Amino acid sequence: MVTAAPRILLSPLAPTPRVLRTCALFGVPLDRAPATHNHPDNPDPRLPLAAEPPVPAALVAAIARVIDDDLAPFRVCLLQGPSGSGKSSILAALARRVRARGDHVRALAPPAAHPAKLPGARALALRPNRALVDQVDAPLKVALDLLAAIGIAEPALLVLPPNAVSEGQRHRAHLARALALAARLALRRRAVVTLLVDEFASPLDPDWAAAMARGVPRAMLRLERFLGTPRNAGEARRAHHTRRSTPARPITRPGVRVVLATSRPALYVPGAMRVALPDPLAPRT
Repeated sequence: MVTAAPRILLSPLAPTPRVLRTCALFGVPLDRAPATHNHPDNPDPRLPLAAEPPVPAALVAAIARVIDDDLAPFRVCLLQGPSGSGKSSILAALARRVRARGDHVRALAPPAAHPAKLPGARALALRPNRALVDQVDAPLKVALDLLAAIGIAEPALLVLPPNAVSEGQRHRAHLARALALAARLALRRRAVVTLLVDEFASPLDPDWAAAMARGVPRAMLRLERFLGTPRNAGEARRAHHTRRSTPARPITRPGVRVVLATSRPALYVPGAMRVALPDPLAPRT
């Protein structure tokens, strides 16, 4: 049994019950938790709307419509393109389209992104005074599975606050937290929640970015089980299209779908819908 002994003062955070349970599960001694590094406090992330050269509005609307029509619950869309190709504009158009239909949008973006202009979307920030395992608003087993799926599986990291880990680890914790909050909202409203992620994996080196991309489908599968709506891809797609054709029909199955926007051309998400945008500055032949 792990108890709050005086040694805990050496840990960067006063332990919550979830931190104590995590330490008990993995045998992490609280008196050996690493001291806080000199990373700056992680500011609240802003919603995606980066400054980009103008992209034809008709093209933006068409791509947003295709993504919205074809992306089923618990599936992932990988939106790839260089800076200026219109990724943020497409995310904004998709948010407006989903919001106009009465559905819910959440968004995640790096702190450098411009202020939010997405209708109905909300920022999903890490809380600076909470351990990583406490950031994920889900049952402990689900939280641990989500964190492990996107690359935070080391027990000693789970009990640290955001300012005691690296930027890349904060980036992964942000995604796990965003997925859990979207799932909670979907369950509470019996709705399909669209999660928009701008600059996906941008702070990570190529190997970690590839590992995180491979883990996103595993995280989505864990969310599907958490929400109690496991089904095959064909059934999910049929249910989604049926709902779009009959908007007055009440939603009976909560779900989460994710759009990942990235500038990394080599990134691969298994089973994801992929939309590749051309470079607007590339010479045309």
